[in-house]
Amino acid sequence: MTTIYFVRHAEADNSNRDGRNRPLTEKGMEDRDLVTAFLLSKNIDAVISSPFKRAIDTIADFTERNGFEIEIVEDFRERKSDSDWMRDTDFWPFIERQWADFSYSLSDGECLAEVQERNIVALSEVLKRYKNKSIVIGTHGTALSTIINHYDKSYGFTDFMAMVDILPWIVRMDFNDEGCIGMEKFDLFNQEQKPDYSNPRVELFDLGMLKAYRFVVIFARYKDKWLYCRAKVRDSFETAGGHIEHGETTLDAAKRELYEETGAICFDIEPAFDYTVHIPTEWSNGQVFFAQIHELGSIPDFEMAEVELFDAIPGKMRFPQILPVLYEKMQWWLNLQSSKDEIWDVYDSERSLTGRTHRRGDPMPEGDYHLVVHVWLLNTQGEYLISKRAPGKGYPNMWECTGGSAITGDDSMAAAVREVKEELGLDVKPENGHCMFTLMRDGDICDIWLFKQDFMIQDVVLQENETTDAKYASVDDIFKMIDAGEFIAFHYISEFFEKVKEQNNAQDCSAGSRPAW
Repeated sequence: MTTIYFVRHAEADNSNRDGRNRPLTEKGMEDRDLVTAFLLSKNIDAVISSPFKRAIDTIADFTERNGFEIEIVEDFRERKSDSDWMRDTDFWPFIERQWADFSYSLSDGECLAEVQERNIVALSEVLKRYKNKSIVIGTHGTALSTIINHYDKSYGFTDFMAMVDILPWIVRMDFNDEGCIGMEKFDLFNQEQKPDYSNPRVELFDLGMLKAYRFVVIFARYKDKWLYCRAKVRDSFETAGGHIEHGETTLDAAKRELYEETGAICFDIEPAFDYTVHIPTEWSNGQVFFAQIHELGSIPDFEMAEVELFDAIPGKMRFPQILPVLYEKMQWWLNLQSSKDEIWDVYDSERSLTGRTHRRGDPMPEGDYHLVVHVWLLNTQGEYLISKRAPGKGYPNMWECTGGSAITGDDSMAAAVREVKEELGLDVKPENGHCMFTLMRDGDICDIWLFKQDFMIQDVVLQENETTDAKYASVDDIFKMIDAGEFIAFHYISEFFEKVKEQNNAQDCSAGSRPAW
């Protein structure tokens, strides 16, 4: 792994309008001690800098004390705004416009795209020459911000303004052969501050999209339940997982972490998807794996104290803002593992058929959609026929309404009728069905169907590897099951039940008496 410590210069004397030779202020010279103290323990191998005096001087104290020569790289210089000096009243609107449009520049200046390109080219050369080393690069606010933006497209004007007054400032980036695996930002004036995971942003990606990874996470199944582990120093549970060590592939790391943290000695394991977690001071890439454990041994005497089996997510979990997001994605991934070769029709965002088809097991391109149906079966007693999912599916052993994806050639009604037949062995009559509403979701168009029709439980024929049980439940029963973690908590479920109630009330009024429904 190659580590780069980007050091944004300390406070400069802005009364000097010579950008290349602008010195540090007296405070800036004093604050260099913070940089030196930070870098002393980092096992630095080489020091590089922008040619500008303020960047060189900020790291000069460290290099002089530790016998380093500073290598000057011209392309790490700061952005050229314009030949003419701008007043503050003109400068900040100019900066905001540049962040809004990376191609914008003044007549004799650089746009951010140009600044970013030359800095990234220079950085790429450094990464080639100093592979698996730790390097310091003296840099500037705008130049560094464009580098951050290259690896984290969410970084923009607001983030830039948040660090404008932090001088000096250090950003660490770690790289493997595939790219940047993570980033950490250090406020040298508040070094006791701990990472804030209270409101992380989790981004999910199809498998292999990120290419470079710092962490692995493993969702493991054992005896038809989810296996979680608890560290000796904590009272909360977590998935197996951790850092990828030097020389490991993600698969190597996942296998090692699964054994070290659960004691699994016989298992099947495969990668599922990629993710990134962003918090205010850092971000990291990771890859999520699914493991089916066949045999557990003793937990090695490392970090973990015990393992425990759960039906879903532990009530007391580590990283409660992150784990549920990954868990939901894992359920989605598991669902795709059945019938991978199933073919779907592709729709656009207006629900028009595109004439193209899509294989279920492949990632759905952005902007494409397939059709999904959820089918609720309501009897004359006001009860819903629900079924229990098989252990090998996403949301294993949980109850739900019937549903699934439309296959090529299906319209919504045909898909609803077919899914009920396949999963429950029952024949619903089209005239008994009504599409209550439609949800536009990420990658699919989901129609919510209601069929009012009586069936006998003994007539249900469960589909192998799909459903394991069926029963009738009232609305109250279903909400109690949701509270107990036994029923999939579709986010639309309250709206659905309310619409059914409104429909029944309307029928009551029009009929003049209460119908059987």
